Amino acid sequence: MGIFDALKRNRRIDPTPLRATEDYKRRLKGSEAEVFSSWQAAFEGLNEREACVVAAAAAGLVDIPNDLGPRLELYRNRILEMEREEAEAGVVLDDSTTATRLLVRQSWWPAFIASIRQELGIRTAADIGRWSTHGKKIAPYVWECGFVFQTPEAAQKNGPVSVWSWRVDLEKGTTEPLPASDRDQVPWDEVGSENARRLVSTSDELSRKMKEGLGGLSGPAILDFQDRRWRYEFCIFMMFWMWYVANSPKLTKAGARKPLLDAYHQGCCDAMVGAGLIESSEESIRAWEGDLEERFMAYKGAYENVHTRPDFPLRVTGRGSVGWLLARYLFPGRQPDPRLVLLLNDFGSLTFRGLVEMITSLEAQYYQRADGPKPRWKFWK
Repeated sequence: MGIFDALKRNRRIDPTPLRATEDYKRRLKGSEAEVFSSWQAAFEGLNEREACVVAAAAAGLVDIPNDLGPRLELYRNRILEMEREEAEAGVVLDDSTTATRLLVRQSWWPAFIASIRQELGIRTAADIGRWSTHGKKIAPYVWECGFVFQTPEAAQKNGPVSVWSWRVDLEKGTTEPLPASDRDQVPWDEVGSENARRLVSTSDELSRKMKEGLGGLSGPAILDFQDRRWRYEFCIFMMFWMWYVANSPKLTKAGARKPLLDAYHQGCCDAMVGAGLIESSEESIRAWEGDLEERFMAYKGAYENVHTRPDFPLRVTGRGSVGWLLARYLFPGRQPDPRLVLLLNDFGSLTFRGLVEMITSLEAQYYQRADGPKPRWKFWK
């Protein structure tokens, strides 16, 4: 199995939570469409940062801005509806949402929120770049989960990230911070899944910034940034940088490459199918995987052989660069527009540096010891 194949696991499925979940679903009030629409109403039309602000306000981290107040109310009402439905069904839903909901109901939660507000200098919604959950099920009704935070600048550049984790037992209703012995390994699969979840929204946001950077310029080799073909190729371009970082000597030696890329690959596939950029058929997914392999190797060769040349900044056309190659994939047989190539190279370099900062930030947190952190990794010394 290659690094582009999704990870397949053969595990026995515990039927108990499945039966309880099915019973819960049968006893839900309203149809599945009504349940979905109630969640959709809270977040529909919001960009990713606004959705994070709503989630942060729900956790008590910041006060909600006036314009997002109605969304927070919808969100909280949906949580209360879920709790009533679970109580009537007589089950506890075994999922990460239930686990993180239990966390914020703990008596110690306000003190925890106060401590991170002081530590990170969080005062208002303007200080929130990203606030989201992470979680991994380790046993029936037992989760290792928590929250992820980034400043607005870090979220924009995919930079340093703060992570807090607990072990939550849903049946016992208990929570405990993960001890240091459980935090000495970065959960690479979660890192891959979380970054994959944001692939399409991040790519679309960067496309909007790229359009602004071009200032309305147009040409035969500049595509509409909302075009499906552009979004498809630009998502693959963004995926390349994660693939390249994951294949660094340090991450490969640390055993991080496979869990990170397996989770990232599957998550990106799901995200692009969900966005309508890939069809859900096996044939379409295999064709996409073929495009990944072809482009990743081409971009890797361009980055290592062209971008590292001393005269690279002087190359006005950017010939042979990663941006030049992406433009050629978009417009086969046509000379790439140097304005587009320059922007693509700049965005690629920023993405690469942001990912390195994010990885080293996680490394510093998870390897923290009483005698201080291990030295940070240097990629491609």
